[in-house]
Amino acid sequence: METKIVILILIFILFPSVLAHSDDSYLLPKTIVLSGSQDTKNSLQGIFLEMVYTEAFKRLGIKLEYTAFPAKRSSAMSDNGYTDGEITRVYDYANTHPNMVRVEEHVLTYTFNAYATKPGIKLHGWDSLKGTNYKVEYKQGVQNSKDHLTDVVDKEMLSSVIRLEHGFKKLMYGRTDILVAVHYELREQLRSDEFKDSGIYVAGIMGSTTSHAFLHKKHKSLAPKISNILAQMKSEGLIKKYEQYHLSRK
Repeated sequence: METKIVILILIFILFPSVLAHSDDSYLLPKTIVLSGSQDTKNSLQGIFLEMVYTEAFKRLGIKLEYTAFPAKRSSAMSDNGYTDGEITRVYDYANTHPNMVRVEEHVLTYTFNAYATKPGIKLHGWDSLKGTNYKVEYKQGVQNSKDHLTDVVDKEMLSSVIRLEHGFKKLMYGRTDILVAVHYELREQLRSDEFKDSGIYVAGIMGSTTSHAFLHKKHKSLAPKISNILAQMKSEGLIKKYEQYHLSRK
């Protein structure tokens, strides 16, 4: 027994590379579960994101599982490590969710639009809501919208909805004046039979930001690996191919 221990010690001294294994694939998880909002997963944007990140994680030998919850619950699940991260959140998401680590390479840019049914409403940027009396709504769990809107809209005039279709209906019935949401999510719903003749229109562009995947801090070492793979996929033209096929569909 003592002889075996001595031999092992000599191996570690003479061949330190045994301890510093260059291939850390054996440390990688077999499966990663990323969550997102139900509205996103059910959209062309969600199909696009699932294809991109399925391929990215596959190149590391990891299987992606993409699941959906209401946006606020999705944050709670990933914050607490019940899921492994968020498939898409705005650039500064980790400012209010410190357990999350941003994948630096982005694949989408989010534009936040203001939607209305009352004629004549014209907005440009978040500050254009200052001093107005509009009843404004946003999707619950979207921190970017909440942060900007709480700065420019009186508390009693601001509310949130769990699903965007509920926000659309409130616009149609005059219960709210403005709905702020990401254009990718809403443009498909506006073309649906339920809403295509609703009179809902884009009243203005409020702002934009890049969108990123975020991983729970327990997977911190994975973030730069996925970022590098996404950059490689961009250089291959693969992400553009996915984007043109899914996000350009009319």
